[in-house]
Amino acid sequence: GAFFMEMRTTDVRKLRPEAWGFICPVHTPDGAPCGLLNHVTASCRIVTHYSDTRELPALLADLGMLSHKSIVFASDKEEYYPVLLDGRFLGYIPIKKAVSIERQLRCIKTVVEDTRVPCVAEIALVRRSLDMKNIQTQYPGLYILTDPARLIRSVRNLLTDSVEFI
Repeated sequence: GAFFMEMRTTDVRKLRPEAWGFICPVHTPDGAPCGLLNHVTASCRIVTHYSDTRELPALLADLGMLSHKSIVFASDKEEYYPVLLDGRFLGYIPIKKAVSIERQLRCIKTVVEDTRVPCVAEIALVRRSLDMKNIQTQYPGLYILTDPARLIRSVRNLLTDSVEFI
């Protein structure tokens, strides 16, 4: 983080096995307490399997995702975010509907009986920068990750009052 840029040393932070349970490898704050959160890593898990994502493209289309062909000649291409599933481009969603689509995906993900969105899916909406002179974000879009070898932890989804893995 930014805190380490101010230090005289540029040594890499070491995450040793004996630190398991004391340092959160998934979510760490920027600044002085970087890597020192000990309450969020206790429930951390590793995704060890490939998820079934066959129903996800159809669900995204039902929620408002457009194919590349449908907007290839559109004059307002800047009004859409790309949608990527495990690094594979699927289509575009309108920026005005992006937050709603993200929330709907999260709600579906927390319903145990509904398998259209895998329970271990990571859903990340990266919004475009509001300051076009000093762009503050890179590659805005809706990213859905389901591949194995990711660290996840359980949190309470306040919209559905259920457990969600992030």
